[in-house]
Amino acid sequence: MSSQNPLNENLQKTFYIPKGKSGYVIGHKSTHLNQMKKSSGAEIKIKGTSNNPCRAVIKGTAEQIKMAVILLQDTLVRSYSISPSIGFTLLNVSDEYESRCFGSDIKIISFNKASNDDHETIPFDKYIFAINALPTCPYPYPSTSITPEFLSESHVTCKNCNPLDFSTNSLSGKVYKFSTIQMLEPCLNHICEDLIYEKNISEDEEFRLKVCFGKVIFTKIEQTSLTLCEWNGLKRGHKGVTTSFNHDIGSLERDYLIERLIQDFGFRQVNLVEETVITILFTERNTNCRMKLYFDPIVSTWKIRRLTKSISRHAIIDIVSGKESPDLRFLIKSQNPTRFPIVQKYHTTINNIQKSNRFLGRMNLINGPSPLQLDCSKMYIRQSDFVSNRNFKCTSVRQSIIKKQFINGICTLNFMSTLQDEEGRVTSEDTVNLIHHSWITPSFSGRAPINPEDPKFHDSIIESINLARRLTEMIGQIRFQFLEIV
Repeated sequence: MSSQNPLNENLQKTFYIPKGKSGYVIGHKSTHLNQMKKSSGAEIKIKGTSNNPCRAVIKGTAEQIKMAVILLQDTLVRSYSISPSIGFTLLNVSDEYESRCFGSDIKIISFNKASNDDHETIPFDKYIFAINALPTCPYPYPSTSITPEFLSESHVTCKNCNPLDFSTNSLSGKVYKFSTIQMLEPCLNHICEDLIYEKNISEDEEFRLKVCFGKVIFTKIEQTSLTLCEWNGLKRGHKGVTTSFNHDIGSLERDYLIERLIQDFGFRQVNLVEETVITILFTERNTNCRMKLYFDPIVSTWKIRRLTKSISRHAIIDIVSGKESPDLRFLIKSQNPTRFPIVQKYHTTINNIQKSNRFLGRMNLINGPSPLQLDCSKMYIRQSDFVSNRNFKCTSVRQSIIKKQFINGICTLNFMSTLQDEEGRVTSEDTVNLIHHSWITPSFSGRAPINPEDPKFHDSIIESINLARRLTEMIGQIRFQFLEIV
């Protein structure tokens, strides 16, 4: 005999969803919504239009409704996160080599343990591995450019893993997958479909894309050698593999590599007037925002150049080269630029900081008697400058300068040095990033020219990644030849 109250099964609660977040709550092809229904046991219906505040009507028992509310709240928190909702880690191998190795028991991937001294932010008790791919294959191994029509048949026929399965993680609500470079096209298709469906792209939204050079660092690796099938079966999450990206400007800054950039890839160096830019990252009403400051030498003052809100990282594709070649990270994020004039409260915040004794003392200490001459090796504005302002939650301060810049008919290569102040700790980082010319905001319009609904968006990504892969292969060949001589 049941003691349950039958009325307890017909309870109802309304959960309010902020403007622009219903698409994320529902998920691509309702994946997020269906998972919440399954996990909570409650009936959940979303009512309202996509670009307006919506309501989630929840029906079920008290426990089911309580669980549904928790899942909805967690989903909204993730929607505000800077962490991307989609991530792919692709091994850069040729289709010929992959076809030969896929499904075999040959351990073609090995991980070399990295020194904690090089990655001091990682706890010392964790194993850190930098991938060393294809040890059994003579270097340089052949590679191919990715075309929209190509997909290796061996991918589809493998019984142990389905490379076309972009299932959503039941806990994080995110899509992560390990595969090979031959899956770049399906991965990009999935990303573009997800952006168009979930984001409900507004007229004010602009997308930012770039390709970075460095090394992918792996943690929580239980096996230090893998077959290609085992690589494709790797998982992320609480009990899975984690990765980070270590930027490396050394990949391209050598004089002989610069010569190859000019000779083989048609790049030319741009004569730059070095400008230091300060980026203030902060949160406002649970959204990620950013201010960019420039230094006005006429009045010796930092001023706001640009303010953007609703910054979201949508997708990351890491391309692991292995051997001597650098790895690549492709990143897509979006933001809503604030049109001028910028609200006075932001100007007041920056001006008040520059009137403080702390800031004035720092300027005097850095510049001495010459306030118009900036010292790019020192930080002028610190995260602690915002502590007293309760209405302004600063999460990070970055001070950057472009040291070198190269352009050709397709892309721009930027060599940058950055100082970052986060949680009271200042770190320095040198980076190289590649940006397709179609991704650069025209100065006359202030808007990025393309978005995921434009076919050029997809094509420009393929073109940029293929160019970056050719650059990494050139670097790898030169390094390999150097090692052979040594």
